[in-house]
Amino acid sequence: MQLLWCKDFLVLAQMRNFSRAADQRCISQSALSRRIKQLEDDLGARLIDRQPGSLQLTPAGRVFLQHCEQMLKQDQALREQISNTIQ
Repeated sequence: MQLLWCKDFLVLAQMRNFSRAADQRCISQSALSRRIKQLEDDLGARLIDRQPGSLQLTPAGRVFLQHCEQMLKQDQALREQISNTIQ
């Protein structure tokens, strides 16, 4: 799994819309959809309930969202710590 996928998923969870999330991530809607599908395949669980007009997170998606938020915070903290050591 890549942090890029977590960032994609986080934006999708916030926007609740593939088109707007794709615009936010500066990628096509089909590329975002493929990334989310790859993520679901990698995790072995459906993360998004894709009902027409109403994108919702599945229970697995809500758990994954919490982990994504933690991973991205840890990544940022690591980058800041490394940056501080080389200054």
